[in-house]
Amino acid sequence: MKEVSLVIRTWNCRSALEACLGCLRMQRFQDFETVVVDSGSTDGTQELAKGENVRLICLSRELFTYGGALNRGFEASRGHLLGALSAHSLLLDPEALGRMVEVLRGADERVIGVFGCAVFDDALAHALPPDPRPIRVTADLFRKRANAAFSNSCSLFRRAFWETVPFSTQRCEDQIWAAHFLERGLATLQLPAVRYRYRLDRPARYYIQKHRLDYLTLYHLWPQAEWPRMELTNGSHVRYRLWCIVHWLRKSGWRWDRLKDEQKWFAAGEIGLILASAQVRGGRGWGAVLAADCLRALGSSARRKGWFLPSEKWP
Repeated sequence: MKEVSLVIRTWNCRSALEACLGCLRMQRFQDFETVVVDSGSTDGTQELAKGENVRLICLSRELFTYGGALNRGFEASRGHLLGALSAHSLLLDPEALGRMVEVLRGADERVIGVFGCAVFDDALAHALPPDPRPIRVTADLFRKRANAAFSNSCSLFRRAFWETVPFSTQRCEDQIWAAHFLERGLATLQLPAVRYRYRLDRPARYYIQKHRLDYLTLYHLWPQAEWPRMELTNGSHVRYRLWCIVHWLRKSGWRWDRLKDEQKWFAAGEIGLILASAQVRGGRGWGAVLAADCLRALGSSARRKGWFLPSEKWP
């Protein structure tokens, strides 16, 4: 029996899955099994998985939820350590998985799991940060920032905790799951020394929609958290963000494909936040709020508003 069971969720991402599995083959720690849970791919993702040394579970697209797919994969696995990995998360550092296992093995019993840090550049994925020490995430930090608890893009945790509380079928299943334990005095560890290269290869609208729905979910689940409440409810913040993103996108020639992955993620997150804020502040009339934000942000000079760009090279 393998020590670690890794579950990878897929949907129409053959190229990303091929790269992800290639990175796993290069890991120095090899005591793991891989389970691919696919949700109705039509681009050859399932055929690729069948040709690899992985276990494939197929779900219908209509029944897919992020947490539900993970639960199905873990039910079919055997390792006493469980891992979630996005098909778009590339462990370019061959020591990454081993570091996660080592830290979780040595962590105290109040740590439910560990997770890595996303980067959007190949060189950064190989480089160690200046301070590689784990960051202990507790309920206090989570109450300030409602997306800080965990990330199933690259995570590892003890099976006993998942058996006690499986993942929710709601969006942000990783935050919901971790928050359950954090609110009971337990903790997670974020590992700056484990960097994974997050690859963006879907259309802009996919990432904008993802960010918008995630912001709304976090806000409605934890309205008392400082983030994203302050960003969603403060109209002046939103209008400044809108002005900045329009300026930056104009400098790129309005071409999504010209942006680096970090810029794509940043731009999609900002636009998703702007749309989510309009919904929070305007309810059913959110379109009018968005239009008013656009007019106020772009209808007069930035100098009159006292606005400035935080950096000429963005993000």
